[in-house]
Amino acid sequence: MPLTLFWQRQVPIEADYSVFAHLLDKNGQLVAPDRFHAGGRLPADECWGDNELIVDRHGLLLPDALPAGDYELRVGIYLPATGQRVTVLGANGEVLGDSISLGRVKVASP
Repeated sequence: MPLTLFWQRQVPIEADYSVFAHLLDKNGQLVAPDRFHAGGRLPADECWGDNELIVDRHGLLLPDALPAGDYELRVGIYLPATGQRVTVLGANGEVLGDSISLGRVKVASP
């Protein structure tokens, strides 16, 4: 399943982060991890100019035996060296968790 994310920094970035995209079942269990281009890196010291829009393409490989139904698509950012995820903040600074939902995905039978 192709996925294109668009990033634009709002503050300086001080570390090289990686991006994840996961498809979760109704119980919150991971059913499809992403397959990254170039390691899924969001480099701090390269290509992050002010107001620059970064196009970030991913692909989720859906298992052949994945049952038809609704799944949640979540994305987040983490530090590869530690695995620690970056906290997601809302518009008013409230903590939303360590990933953000991009919505539901309906998987149909082949």
